[in-house]
Amino acid sequence: MMRSYFLSFTVTLMGATSVVHAQSALVDPGWEDPAFSAYVERARSRSAIGERSIAEEVVRGAFSLPVLGLAEVEGQASDRSGLGGTRFDPAAFAADIPDWPECAADVPAIVTVPEDPAGTPGSPPGSWYMRNFDFGCVHLSIEGDRTALPSENASREFGESGTITVSSFDENAGEAMDAEGRSTVLQDTPGIVTPASASVAIKLGNLVFGLEVECLAPEAYALCRNVAALTVLGQKLQVVGGQPDL
Repeated sequence: MMRSYFLSFTVTLMGATSVVHAQSALVDPGWEDPAFSAYVERARSRSAIGERSIAEEVVRGAFSLPVLGLAEVEGQASDRSGLGGTRFDPAAFAADIPDWPECAADVPAIVTVPEDPAGTPGSPPGSWYMRNFDFGCVHLSIEGDRTALPSENASREFGESGTITVSSFDENAGEAMDAEGRSTVLQDTPGIVTPASASVAIKLGNLVFGLEVECLAPEAYALCRNVAALTVLGQKLQVVGGQPDL
């Protein structure tokens, strides 16, 4: 079963740099998979003519596995040639995600840990990452990790490359709520319900990548309850970094 690092956004940022991976064996990311082929072709073509590695354009640091991101909302001030024809277009990013809330910022604050892949104690350099996208009322956290071999059962569960699995958590599941996320069955004055959350697992190549979604305001709760929307979010992830030759 895929390990989960689902923590609050603040705790994630504070604690992620102290994560220690006990296992030293590394999974082959499967860079030859069709899901990565366009990125790998661009990376190797540029390397062959001595140009700067595209692995350093949007995400800094030499990661040995595909670094996933949201190309439509990141890398605005970077050389984006490694992203192919994907434009920086926050409006397009949100336009086709059902229930994407109006309270979400157009461009998120993005933090990638470790900041220096070469200096990660307890794990091989560049072998894992967490990327946090703060849209205000919605937080997204992307995880990639090649330090732990998936179990045989996990491999069967997640299926072939390209498979997306969604699990949505609603602390008030089964309880009727109004449009503002308040209970409609309690007699007393209801309080705001606890934010919803969801987990999206994306199998690409030989790895399972994790996308954790936190909906932190009433107007965002519908997003975390909408499996179709969460699937679209998973489909929007694409390679924005990583060095195939490491």
